[in-house]
Amino acid sequence: MKTFAAAALCAVASLLAVTGPAQAAAPQLKMQKFAVKFTGEHGQDWKVSETDDEYEPNCIIGPGAYGGSELHTYTTGTEVVTVAANRKAGVATGRAPLEAFLAHELSLGSLPPDDCRDAEYKRLQEQKDCSPVAQWNKTHPWRPANVWFTVARGKVAVQVELAEENDVIAADLANCPGAGYEETKIEGVKDISTKKLFSGKAQTIKFHARHDYPAPAQHDVEGFYEWTLTIKAVVPKKRH
Repeated sequence: MKTFAAAALCAVASLLAVTGPAQAAAPQLKMQKFAVKFTGEHGQDWKVSETDDEYEPNCIIGPGAYGGSELHTYTTGTEVVTVAANRKAGVATGRAPLEAFLAHELSLGSLPPDDCRDAEYKRLQEQKDCSPVAQWNKTHPWRPANVWFTVARGKVAVQVELAEENDVIAADLANCPGAGYEETKIEGVKDISTKKLFSGKAQTIKFHARHDYPAPAQHDVEGFYEWTLTIKAVVPKKRH
């Protein structure tokens, strides 16, 4: 599991710290309910390009192999969750449960070098199946997914967390390998109105980023990730 929860709490303290010993402490946080709706996705396309000095990445799937992946995450409607918050300081940090699934596609390339044609190559040639998906959901006992969010200094930081993601991908997508790096990344920082947030009025924050992340010389990768977060504090009804 990622350590984003601990990092989020540290982020609140560091973002709110100001000069002067009397004002450097983080604000007192109390538990408060927030309504959260989230969708996020990450897509990528990749191909294997043969080079003169390195054949290993071309083994098994063959030079010229290409494929892609799609990760989709979402709350099931609007989730009401309890998070740590301080209205006066305009800070909040918490998480909401997600449904998530990752799908791969793969087209094997040309015949790989002789020393690559081992049992794994034969298995993929005969059994390649890209129909399964890797899945996480809020009710699964050991495969949960969450979106973590931290609000401080007029910014909201978001990150999707998938439990044991590498093991899940390896188990569920064993017959359909992917590019192999950062295909589950969904995160980002955007402006948010803390005044509106704590007033009980919903606001929707959208984020989009290219993710043509650095790849080995033997791979070309194009990708993106994006998310939409609708969030508001749940203000208790006034008693008459």
